[in-house]
Amino acid sequence: EQEGVIAPAFKNILVKNQVFPADLPLYFHQAASLRAGYAGYSKPAKPAIAVTAGTGAGKTESFLFPLLNDLFRHEAKDGEGVSAIILYPMNALVNDQVDRLYQWLQ
Repeated sequence: EQEGVIAPAFKNILVKNQVFPADLPLYFHQAASLRAGYAGYSKPAKPAIAVTAGTGAGKTESFLFPLLNDLFRHEAKDGEGVSAIILYPMNALVNDQVDRLYQWLQ
């Protein structure tokens, strides 16, 4: 946050919906992926981010936070089409992630 990477509106909605307390630091890999996504926004080829970690280590946040942060930071423009696509290998994972996204962004 001190670096200006996290969009204030994104942080506010996460805090409001009790996803993350305002003072909870991110794991290293979550912060690194946010920085990479932020730095890559203006580049023609966006960064590819691969995260490997154990169960419960915050891998979901490592890929969703940069994506959502980018969507909150840059207003959609008419005629630009799709802003993001998320592909999942299994329906069970999709269902879990959709529920999580709904909780985060309601």
